[in-house]
Amino acid sequence: MQKCKEIRQQMALDLNKETTEQESESPMACVEDIMMVPSQVDQLLVSMKESRETRTRRKIRRDIDVSRWQLPIRYKVDGNLNAIEASVVEDAIAFWEEGTCLTFERLQLDSTYDSNHILFTKIYTLGCYSYIGNVKMSPQPIFLSYTCFTPGVLAHEIGHALGLIHEHQRYDRDDYISLNLDNIASHAISNFNRFEASIVDTKDLTYDYGSAMHYTSTAFGKRSGAVTIVAKDRLYERTMGQRVELSFYDHQIINLAYCSRECNDRLPAACQHGGYQDPKDCNKCRCPDGWGGRYCDQVATSVGATCGGVLDALPQAQSAHSPRYDPWDASKIYDNYQECSWLIRAPEGKHVTLRFDDIFSVYCANNHCLHWVEIRYKRDLGKSGPRFCCTDRPQNVFTSESNEMLVIFKAKTNVDAKYRRGFKFIYSDSSENTAKTATTTTTTTTTPLPEQRADVTKTRTTTAPRTTTRMPTNDRFDVAIMIDMTSHPGKDHSSLKQLVSNAMSKLHLGGEHARVSVVSFGRLAFTQLSLDEGVDTQAVKRTLTETTVRGEVANYFGALWVMQNSVFVESHGDRATAPNVAVLVTDSRHSIAISSHAVTKSARQARDNGIPLCVVAIDDKVDHGLLEDMTESNDDLFYVGGYSGFRDDSTASWLASKIRQLATTTPPTTTTTATTTPRPTTTTTTTTTPRPTTTTTTATTTTTTPTTTTPRPTTTTTKRTTSTTTTTTTAAPTTRMSNSVGRNSVVSCETVRGSCSQSCGGCGIQRIETICRAFDGKPRR
Repeated sequence: MQKCKEIRQQMALDLNKETTEQESESPMACVEDIMMVPSQVDQLLVSMKESRETRTRRKIRRDIDVSRWQLPIRYKVDGNLNAIEASVVEDAIAFWEEGTCLTFERLQLDSTYDSNHILFTKIYTLGCYSYIGNVKMSPQPIFLSYTCFTPGVLAHEIGHALGLIHEHQRYDRDDYISLNLDNIASHAISNFNRFEASIVDTKDLTYDYGSAMHYTSTAFGKRSGAVTIVAKDRLYERTMGQRVELSFYDHQIINLAYCSRECNDRLPAACQHGGYQDPKDCNKCRCPDGWGGRYCDQVATSVGATCGGVLDALPQAQSAHSPRYDPWDASKIYDNYQECSWLIRAPEGKHVTLRFDDIFSVYCANNHCLHWVEIRYKRDLGKSGPRFCCTDRPQNVFTSESNEMLVIFKAKTNVDAKYRRGFKFIYSDSSENTAKTATTTTTTTTTPLPEQRADVTKTRTTTAPRTTTRMPTNDRFDVAIMIDMTSHPGKDHSSLKQLVSNAMSKLHLGGEHARVSVVSFGRLAFTQLSLDEGVDTQAVKRTLTETTVRGEVANYFGALWVMQNSVFVESHGDRATAPNVAVLVTDSRHSIAISSHAVTKSARQARDNGIPLCVVAIDDKVDHGLLEDMTESNDDLFYVGGYSGFRDDSTASWLASKIRQLATTTPPTTTTTATTTPRPTTTTTTTTTPRPTTTTTTATTTTTTPTTTTPRPTTTTTKRTTSTTTTTTTAAPTTRMSNSVGRNSVVSCETVRGSCSQSCGGCGIQRIETICRAFDGKPRR
């Protein structure tokens, strides 16, 4: 541990950064997700000290103690991994096998094989850890927490075991990226250490922004969304940190290290566009993305759609688009697992110009590309280009350095999201000076532009009612308000609170009318006001006044979980015959380490449970695509231009009107059929399910028969309809913990896995794990 601390100190000196915070020590690693044996740590320290003293790079001499594996690489899967997790391990291994000469062989867990092999084993703390290279340990563990089980993340850890360091730690990284030192968490500073040329071998391959071994631009920030790594070519910011696939260069460096002797004879002709002889099939070249044919001299064939090919650029503007693209029909979306490549050629001596037009919607999560469109406009069309995704249409005009440009579209992740409408690009030829165009292209904005989203703009301008002074007396519904209480620079909590207060004052609260619950969320989610307490405007205002900041990270998932499992339950005031409506008020992106897929799945489950959702959000601070997926319709979204929009009375009017609309168009979660008799005597009951029919009669009973209930889609709980009726209430299923979660419940999947009993007032961790597994679905290969 002392040597780990020395590495951090040397790193701080190397970056001219003082360390004042106490560094947190991991028992396994000096660098966040890689581990080193003592000899490797010693060599790293020597290299860092020598580098700082001399600042000279010696002739390539690779002396760090990293050994290669013998093929096949043998491995075991620990018994603490379930079948799904074990299948993800197999998927990650396939990532490496399909692009290299590597082969892997799985051993039975009880095998007596004691030579070098890898053991994939689960740990119950956050993080994924792997040693660098074969360290002659048997077994050599790769430690995996529940956050690690996606093929891309696991492939990253296997890459370390094969001998790879992080791409952003290469000795030449300063030519391609810069670090925002003030944004890096102190305990993670060593994650950004640069390995000198003396101890690592890049095989003379170019720096790869798209490597699966590269961190994201916001990795290990002090606060949510803080940028720690900045691409010197700002167009590449969304290329960094992808975990969808292994890049062409990820495969190539392993092939150079492990597979150089696979092919005895050379090909008759040279590989084009940066391709190389394929060690898995020595009769052809292995080609970069977008290229195909035996010698990488042809455009890659499309996958899953009829698209791509060679396009001739003319002086007149022409267009092409992704599969099924239709800017006028939001139901037309491209399919998962589609790939297209377009090679655009201008006449010799001219150049290709390209820009995007109209609706742009390519799937992303937490502002990172899971599907993307890539533009290769440099002279070498084999090298990776900038990638674009989400719903913010790039504003750049690209001009090729040669007379060719390559456009690559990939949708290799399986997602259910609705915002996959695709893209359209306009291209033509041009003889203008390319250098000027290339250097003046602007960086794409990282938030959706309102004018590009006709559907959302329409919602803004037409759905807010002009007058809402009338207060109807038939407001009979239960409302859960989920209010974003995260903290970030410029945050105006009072504006969010004022919107909620103003909107609730336009509803008829109390008695048999509307009831309101308030859930505040940041990293965790809390029930601030339950439905049986939120029976008047003053209670709502008092609760909002007392609601405090909840941290820097926005956890939509936690808010949805509390809403469904702590708010809309009978014991906290939820009424069987009153419709349920949920409201999200936010000015932050969902930014906790829980996938957007899990968030949309939770919102969809709420809708299936009879709980529709509407959202009010600041336009340029949220993920439009995620909010679209969470709601049933874009008409349920209302974007404001800033905090003043939250305070505007028209916004409160829209919200009150929308709540009424959703309550009246959504049937109650439980319907009641009752026969009323004129006398307070015992009556006869007919029900569709067996249960007691005896009624207790008192002098004050006015009443009715027990009711026949239609349960919610995913619950079998039957609620009482009169105070004099004795009924049998069935237990809630494991997907709904109605009575075991306290009113001031604190919920996040991070919390429930680590300290469930403390955060939920004694709820069973086994039941919470069942819920989290239900929401933890991640895109699979």
